[in-house]
Amino acid sequence: ERLIAHGRCEEALGWIEAPTERGHNERELADLKLQALCAMGRREDAQAQRKAIFDRWLDSEALRDWLKNLPDFEDFDAEQQALDQAKAFDPGVPALAFLVEWPDLKRAGQLVRARIDQLDGRAYHILRPCAEALSSSDPVGATLLYRQLVTGVLDRGASKYYAYAVRDFVAAGKLADAIDAGADIMRHIDWIDLLRQSHGRKIGFWSQIPT
Repeated sequence: ERLIAHGRCEEALGWIEAPTERGHNERELADLKLQALCAMGRREDAQAQRKAIFDRWLDSEALRDWLKNLPDFEDFDAEQQALDQAKAFDPGVPALAFLVEWPDLKRAGQLVRARIDQLDGRAYHILRPCAEALSSSDPVGATLLYRQLVTGVLDRGASKYYAYAVRDFVAAGKLADAIDAGADIMRHIDWIDLLRQSHGRKIGFWSQIPT
């Protein structure tokens, strides 16, 4: 950072790219490399670095800057390809977070349907806001996320999180009427029956469910 600030970008780039074991944060080094390339006016290399950052970390700012610096009329198709790439990104939780933040709720819902079993219910700090974001436009996708949050708690028997699971259970129930009868999702009442079969003895959870 000091080298770049003093206009010694070649030296900074050499330090960043030196094949040594320094233990520095990979993402931090990638951002520093981009700063150096931009300061040196190496536009094509800077573009390649922006895309590399997006490819590695699904960074929305890097993608927006990359799209902004593309030739005219190329940005739309490039954006669609990048969003498809994001939908297929592994692991699925950061992919979902990116699509909701962008926002592209249609692809986010598609990701949920295709990869719900890969979305770890312990990532409640991401899945719950994503469910809230999808609730109006895609009640099926939101419901699947709420159910994943509930089963994630019950499967682990994490009693200290039962109160949160109850809230997600209630949120899923509120969406039931917004789901078309022909939608490809288990009915709320059938899901409850399945949940009771698997976790009926978890009285600490069921006792908190509103009647």
